[in-house]
Amino acid sequence: MGYLDNTSITVDATLTKAGRKLLADGQGINIGYACFSDKGVDYRLYNPDHANGSTYYAEAIESMPLTEANASATSHLTDKLVTYGRHSVQMPIITDVNDTYAWGNRIFPRTINPKIHPHSSAPGGTYTLLITDPTVMVVRGASSVTSYNHLMRMHLNVEDFDEVAAWTGTSFILEPAEVNENHSIEALFVHDQTGIYKTVSITISANEVIAQTQITDGSNQ
Repeated sequence: MGYLDNTSITVDATLTKAGRKLLADGQGINIGYACFSDKGVDYRLYNPDHANGSTYYAEAIESMPLTEANASATSHLTDKLVTYGRHSVQMPIITDVNDTYAWGNRIFPRTINPKIHPHSSAPGGTYTLLITDPTVMVVRGASSVTSYNHLMRMHLNVEDFDEVAAWTGTSFILEPAEVNENHSIEALFVHDQTGIYKTVSITISANEVIAQTQITDGSNQ
């Protein structure tokens, strides 16, 4: 949704297919989650030399209207706002997870153990893994979960996927199903305690079972 100005509560909102169906069925839309972003904010407008003093340094930014709702998950809300300790000097990230994984025509398990770096910013905790096509990927070593719609709406263009499944844990064993054609899917790792996330691209080729030692993350084989 886009705020028309910084004083009005009127917003421009774009409904998803699910939202439009609820309205068509005569039901209300009960918003349960919200995500905020500074996408579209031009920080070059911050003016520490403003003649009226520090109160007005960010006047131009705070007065910027966001007049149009954008329903594209790939171009909007890409810079989500997060909160860390006052003395944090480095943004934590998920490590030990590759950007891409390719299984080729072999079926074998790969173990992925996500971690947070720096560890001191978010020690411990669990992760939620979302797979955009669970019919072609088997996930073991973690617990299946059913409450993940908020993560889909925040991180994925949900209208592009017919079926999504999610698991939670600290370690995930991924193994492709037997398929007779090539597939490209997405995986999303989210740290449950902080919301830090990483999106992964996965490709699976038409395959067959080949005996092979399990691979632990760190390889793009």
